[in-house]
Amino acid sequence: MKEHVQVNTEIHKADGEVIDITVKGDSEIPFFHDDLWFKAAIQILERMDYKEFFNEGKHELYNEFVDELKEISDRMSSGDW
Repeated sequence: MKEHVQVNTEIHKADGEVIDITVKGDSEIPFFHDDLWFKAAIQILERMDYKEFFNEGKHELYNEFVDELKEISDRMSSGDW
């Protein structure tokens, strides 16, 4: 059964940066709503324009993010959490 929810998280990075994320939408997973987090992550990635990194001379930063995403994807695919 789908439930319309709002989920929030606050991420504290090692460098002291804090990222606050709020997502609203329909979820089929009770309590943690991980399906909604997946949907939000996919939509965010799809809307990003990699060319902006290159236009700003930040191609190395882009490559760091892509490498991190690959590592996460590999761990998720292997079930090694």
